[in-house]
Amino acid sequence: MKCIIILLLILTLTSGRPRNELENTKVLEDHKPLTKRVTCHCKGKSGTYWFGISECHDPSSIQCYAFMGVCCVPTPSH
Repeated sequence: MKCIIILLLILTLTSGRPRNELENTKVLEDHKPLTKRVTCHCKGKSGTYWFGISECHDPSSIQCYAFMGVCCVPTPSH
């Protein structure tokens, strides 16, 4: 039973894992610099990994929690 729980935890943490495509940009939000913006995949779509935050900037975007950050996929506005 413990193995199944650990396996599910690992799968959850890696579902929004960042890829190695770094972008040289930093965004300031509430006077805090956000660093390490990279491309990631979340629920089959490509998004942006943000290091050091727990929620996406846009509440309507798709998000996957990743190691010490979150992967955000913007939703198209109709």
